Amino acid sequence: MSVVRRVVAPNPGPYTGPGTNTWLIDAGSVAVVIDPGPEDDAHLAAIDRALKGTTVAVVLVTHSHPDHLPLAERVASKHRASVRRFPELADGDVVRAGNLNITALHTPGHSADHLAFW
Repeated sequence: MSVVRRVVAPNPGPYTGPGTNTWLIDAGSVAVVIDPGPEDDAHLAAIDRALKGTTVAVVLVTHSHPDHLPLAERVASKHRASVRRFPELADGDVVRAGNLNITALHTPGHSADHLAFW
């Protein structure tokens, strides 16, 4: 898997552009999924193909809109991974996954529960 890989959900529209971006982050022996996307079997299959057999350690969600959150539990359950999102994941919290330390930043504006990750 590439260091960072984007999988675009098949939900084009005025708010999503060509579709919601799902991000797969290489964390060494595992992967991190950010914003798994809408409830869509084809998108779930595309995520699985892009992972190329890599186990997901954690699913991170930037905000709870229906184009970002719905697949979170399905992706996590396939890999026995956790789902981390606001408010359980707060500003400054660090998520450790594989060889990465990912810091959550509370960035309300687009939505009250919005997080950014670095």
